[in-house]
Amino acid sequence: MSKYTQEVMLIDTELDEIGRGKSLNRFVGETQINFKDRIYLSTIKPPRPNIDYYTFASCNHMNLFQKKIFSIELVDSVLDPNSLPRIEILGNSIEIWRKQNEDSVLKIHFDNPKYRFMKDLKNALEKLDFIKVELFEYEDFLETKNLLQKNSDRINSEIFLVQSQIQIFNQKYIDNYSTNNPIASYIEKNSKEEIASDGEYFLDKINGLLYTNVENKGFATIMYQDFPFIIEWSPIKILELNDESCKSLFYKNQINEEGKPYLNELNSYGAKNINEILKDNRLYWDK
Repeated sequence: MSKYTQEVMLIDTELDEIGRGKSLNRFVGETQINFKDRIYLSTIKPPRPNIDYYTFASCNHMNLFQKKIFSIELVDSVLDPNSLPRIEILGNSIEIWRKQNEDSVLKIHFDNPKYRFMKDLKNALEKLDFIKVELFEYEDFLETKNLLQKNSDRINSEIFLVQSQIQIFNQKYIDNYSTNNPIASYIEKNSKEEIASDGEYFLDKINGLLYTNVENKGFATIMYQDFPFIIEWSPIKILELNDESCKSLFYKNQINEEGKPYLNELNSYGAKNINEILKDNRLYWDK
């Protein structure tokens, strides 16, 4: 008689139906009490359509085990205020720009054996002269592939401008500034000493200070770079399937007729993960 492996089946309950209404599925082996708690937390804090929700949401338990690895600070004295540094961590890479309008100065793919461990990333970061690296829960042999996806881009809108000729923003490293009150600021100057008439202003982008010739009022919107930038690690690998940096993980390296590499067919790792997603989601027609 042939042998077979019995599959674990989840029997649907009313609770599962409620969970699917919140885009949640019960895990294999998860108790109904724990699943009910996750549904409740998702109800009081509804999901958002971005990866931050799946990483930091209160209805999952990954955030209990995350570690802050590095704090990246900028060296103000060497910065160009008109083109500030930027950091982006994707599913399978980290990229750092000294100036956003130029090519990146560091790009590391986590599947490169040369940068497998945190000690390797630390050595690469410490070679950049415009940043300072501070260690938190640092361990040499944590794997870089489990770094959380994030970037340093931030935006703060509807900032109330106080009635003063000097506005102190709570954020440093400002990329762009706009206001609904152009009377106070519509001609930008290179220093506060150059301000001579109404409508002229100087924005100290490094320190987040706005100088005008008349009192500000109204609201402003700023786009800025969020430093110190915290690099975090999770015991769970989080990937977005449409992340370009992850294609080398999911697809076979192939060569077309012109001799150029291309990625078109899933490899065994990619096929395994896609099948697991389809199983968990239960939205499939065939195995």
